[in-house]
Amino acid sequence: MTTFAAILALAAAAVGIGASTAHAETSGAYSSSLAFQLADINPAVVTSDGSGSVTLVGRYTNTGQNPIDNIEFRFQRGPALTTPAAVQAEVKKPSQPSQVVTGFRPLPGTLNAGASTSFAITVPVFDRTLGTTPHSSNVAPAHPDSNPVGSAVDGNPIDSLEVAKPGVYAVMMNVNATVHAGNDSARARVGELHFLVTVASVPAAAPGTGADSGTGPPGGSTPVNILWPLASTPHLGIDGVFANDELARDLTSGGRLATALDALASADDDPDLVTIVVDPMLLDELQRMADGYRVLAAPDTVQGQLRADGVISGTVPGTGQAAAAQYLDTLRSLAAIHRVLLLPYGDADLSALTRAGMTTEAAYAVTRGRDAATRVLVRGPQASDIYSNLVTNIAAPPGGVMLGETAQILAGLGDHAAILAPGGVNFANGKPVTAGLVTVKETATTYDAFQAIVTGGARATQFAQILAGAVPQDGVRALNLLAAELVTTPVNVRTPIVVVPPRQFVANGQGLAALTRLVDDLAESHTLAPTSITTLLGTGHTPGPPATLAYSMADRRAELPTQYLQRINALHQGIDALDQSLSTDKTNVGGADPQDILQPLTDALLPAASTTWRGNLDPAAKQLETVDSTLVWLYGGVQISRDTGSYTLASSTAPLLLTVKNTLPYQVSVSVSIVGGAQAGLDAKGPGLLKIGAGPRSVPVKLDTTVSRSGTFSVFAQLYAAGGTQWAGPVPLTIDSRAYGALTVILMSTAGGVLLLMVIWRLVQRARGRIDDPADALVEQRGAATPDLDSAS
Repeated sequence: MTTFAAILALAAAAVGIGASTAHAETSGAYSSSLAFQLADINPAVVTSDGSGSVTLVGRYTNTGQNPIDNIEFRFQRGPALTTPAAVQAEVKKPSQPSQVVTGFRPLPGTLNAGASTSFAITVPVFDRTLGTTPHSSNVAPAHPDSNPVGSAVDGNPIDSLEVAKPGVYAVMMNVNATVHAGNDSARARVGELHFLVTVASVPAAAPGTGADSGTGPPGGSTPVNILWPLASTPHLGIDGVFANDELARDLTSGGRLATALDALASADDDPDLVTIVVDPMLLDELQRMADGYRVLAAPDTVQGQLRADGVISGTVPGTGQAAAAQYLDTLRSLAAIHRVLLLPYGDADLSALTRAGMTTEAAYAVTRGRDAATRVLVRGPQASDIYSNLVTNIAAPPGGVMLGETAQILAGLGDHAAILAPGGVNFANGKPVTAGLVTVKETATTYDAFQAIVTGGARATQFAQILAGAVPQDGVRALNLLAAELVTTPVNVRTPIVVVPPRQFVANGQGLAALTRLVDDLAESHTLAPTSITTLLGTGHTPGPPATLAYSMADRRAELPTQYLQRINALHQGIDALDQSLSTDKTNVGGADPQDILQPLTDALLPAASTTWRGNLDPAAKQLETVDSTLVWLYGGVQISRDTGSYTLASSTAPLLLTVKNTLPYQVSVSVSIVGGAQAGLDAKGPGLLKIGAGPRSVPVKLDTTVSRSGTFSVFAQLYAAGGTQWAGPVPLTIDSRAYGALTVILMSTAGGVLLLMVIWRLVQRARGRIDDPADALVEQRGAATPDLDSAS
């Protein structure tokens, strides 16, 4: 059982519709000897223009320890149940209805302990004249694999339930029999079968009817629409190679996608009831399969890097070509009848992409999805009908929640409405919206207000349970309860019903067929109205109350990991840089086109952001490894070539000569710059953008340099793509400068000038000394006495 089916079973148990039988509180030791399993209650809704009767189909089993025979049954009907609460109370604890009690009629033969037999009993609803003899049609003969039993011989018709007014009625089939315990025998009640009869309209001639007896319950019809998902996890690898062949098995009889399509094709439903929800990537994969495809010989391994010659090794032919072609033919025929709501390509996690800043990728997922769906679906004689049925302006975000920024992107792409879940939108007062139509407007963003339908509520859950078809008798009782609750719900509290199964929904053909019949019956009584999603969310209806989007922390935690998306974003940037730098060398006839590799790499990144990968830290690791290895090859094909890595500059303006080598089969446009030169006193200017023809080819590159100092220092040579992003890693260079830079020259000149001034100063000083002391001047001897002039007189 799928998780979805298990949840629905729990929900069914909560409202009392999951049990195979329901027993009232009865007395007697043998009152539970018979257990009933219902396979059908037909019709689910009785109308005045129908058969006027209800047929019960199923099996009953003797679960006691004693054989029983002389089995008889009668029907007992209670008064009309007028509210959903009354209906729920009756289902939870069935009553012993007694307002109308029919006569007993026989059931076939003897039933030993543990034995079972099938039955089909028809009971008239409106009057006695509608019944026939049990032997002819009211009671089915014993099933061939059951124990031998007798046949009914009473030729009297079954009494009617005498319903005179529309409503919901509790009915019990009371079964009595003779129980043989050893040598003793006793007549006792041995079992009960409780069910509801929902009457939408009665014939005007029925006894006790009023003037409005020919109409259904008061009020208007409630719109209903079912979203029928056709989606899968991505199977496509890179450049048309499939990672595995699981999709082929999914398309064959018994496969999940085959079952979903067959159920829709078999259902005789109103075209407005079901909306096909399709992932355009699935359509793309189906078309590739139908055209012939290849699969990795070792499924789900890492695909080898792409090659310029287009050769892909390690693959084998796929097995699903015919199945895919047939599937597409059937889908196109259904798309000409039903609306087809398109998801983003790969059902991309748009809100996660938005929060990661990858808004371009988010928008591309939407536009690429529309292009792929149109290309694949709109074909054949019904192409115009298919095209008109494509729904490209209504968003159906995963989980029914999305960011306001995501809504802004979608609004810019033409979306005017959305299908949201309870918890995904709040009223203006902050109270969560649980169901119905609302008008969403975010004051903090710039997108216009848009209409949204909020799915959910008890009715949508019951619809989903029936669609899941977990257990046949559960589905029968679910239909029985759903019809009763819908009819008894006042129209003023009803909300439009939009059923949204999970993307990976496991469909059940019987469930859809049964639900289709129920909707048809309720549509005739004006209780339900199959309504296309485009009509429901069109511009002609009354706008709903104002509301705002809600996006909780739990919603954020459910997204693809931010670190994972950052890796995808980095790969995108690497591919974009190559896209700007690589081109076909037109000088070579038949030169290789880089788009043959770059486009498949780009195409592989979008499916890696699919919501189907949620819950996995590195979901598309194998595909991303192939992208990584191919990018390593492409970037490694263009390099700065160096012999020794050491360069000598003999003067301050000596050029720096490098070589760029291209080994790729494409023309490449790159530029070269020196990184770290400023710290080393080196200023280098390259020639600008270089165009290097397809390789292997080497091109010399001259960089004009200005050196401000001498010595040995390290710098880096860096290649840049045409858009200015770095091309691979920098290449280290050792520079040996033997030139005097400007500063050195200034210092030397200054020092020489100072030395010259000192020499001149010395010479001047010497010259001055000769003038002050003539050559014939008396030279005083050191230590001689000075003559006393006074003593000479």
